[in-house]
Amino acid sequence: MNLSFHEDWPAAAANLERFWRGESLGRPAMHLTADRPADQRPPIPEPSSPEEKYLSLEFLCAQYEATLGGRYFLAEALPCTSGLMAGWLPAYGAPLQFMPDTIWINPIIEDWERAPDLEQTWDNDQWRRLLRIVRGLGEFAEGKFLVGIPPILPPNDLLSMLREVNRFLLDLIEHPDEIKHALRVMTANWLKMFDALADLAAERFVGLHHHYPVWHPQRICVTQSDVSCMISPATFEEFIVPELEEMTQAAGPAIYHLDGPDAIRHLDRVLDLPGVAMLQWVPGAGRPGGFEHWMSLFKRAQERGKKIFLPVSLARLETAIREFVPEQTFMVCHAPDLASAYEALAQAEAWTREYWG
Repeated sequence: MNLSFHEDWPAAAANLERFWRGESLGRPAMHLTADRPADQRPPIPEPSSPEEKYLSLEFLCAQYEATLGGRYFLAEALPCTSGLMAGWLPAYGAPLQFMPDTIWINPIIEDWERAPDLEQTWDNDQWRRLLRIVRGLGEFAEGKFLVGIPPILPPNDLLSMLREVNRFLLDLIEHPDEIKHALRVMTANWLKMFDALADLAAERFVGLHHHYPVWHPQRICVTQSDVSCMISPATFEEFIVPELEEMTQAAGPAIYHLDGPDAIRHLDRVLDLPGVAMLQWVPGAGRPGGFEHWMSLFKRAQERGKKIFLPVSLARLETAIREFVPEQTFMVCHAPDLASAYEALAQAEAWTREYWG
């Protein structure tokens, strides 16, 4: 499969297959991009409203073509529809608010005696609209860039929104059976949605990516529990781990999105999950973002045999290569121009030889 937005996608795909098998590339796997010259960058369209930004197929096609077409994609960089917020559409009929930077899902579960039928209400107009968007993007992108699984929210975080997070947290104590039943049902529904979207991608593309620009030759998923920053390890084990086990076994290998210092207390339990293959970390608002501040976290993941998703500035590339096992590291790097990108690639290979033999 060729992609016109990548300089040599067949070679990149072959490298990523080796990366997933744990083989050496002579450097870390690298999502390496560079800006095209200003006069070669297509103008990026501006949406007329937040809803158009997230849900208009015409706008999304124009936006991805402009943003992806304004960059070079080298090494294992994946030109793709990462960050497709339309993935929040399947919300069991909950009213959605479209904001400039996010989509807000309004609560719909006022009490458990009058809760919606979660076994049925997922298959609605919101879900079918997402399918139309993904199908349309796939038709537009074929031969140019990849369309994969948008970030459909995992059951635990979505249920906390449908119930309202403070009520959800109280329900873990006052209505545990209702929460567990809802999570079981929503996990089964999530897997149905994942399968349908993966099948849709397979009609036009080889391999799959989910929310992050990491390609797998077969299937890959992303999961998380942002609400876990507000619960204890025992509660995490009781309510969240069963969902994670089922999803990562059925749809994995999985990238786990760990969000914020208060979620670190669950890291070792997450790393215990056989289906979790890669850790992605976000430090949260007001916290330092550079990997140097969280070195021990990434090293804990690698010591447990997991790969890491590591944004790295070119200025810190040598440090990252020195500190992290190359076969277990997927770096995300951006260069200001093509020459700088090729130089970074050569340096990555030289530093890998120097520090890892």
